[in-house]
Amino acid sequence: MARYHMILRPRVSPRAYVVADWLIETLELQMGYGLARHLGYASYIHNYDAVRFWVQKELDRAPKRFATLGDAKQGLIRLIPNEHFVS
Repeated sequence: MARYHMILRPRVSPRAYVVADWLIETLELQMGYGLARHLGYASYIHNYDAVRFWVQKELDRAPKRFATLGDAKQGLIRLIPNEHFVS
């Protein structure tokens, strides 16, 4: 009998998608894999999904760590190594 592992994906709100997609575009983050582990997620998570999950986690956090999009951008930059930015 085959076993299937259910992968639970965090809920991502429309607001988190908009913020995450802005961060991905603004920071020119690479497609692919490898970024997730720097954000606290499993390495099989796609880079863009990892950013979306991270943004949702930050939006749900109380008290908030970031007051503005610029603060969130700087917070994300501090977490990820340069190799994940498009050159």
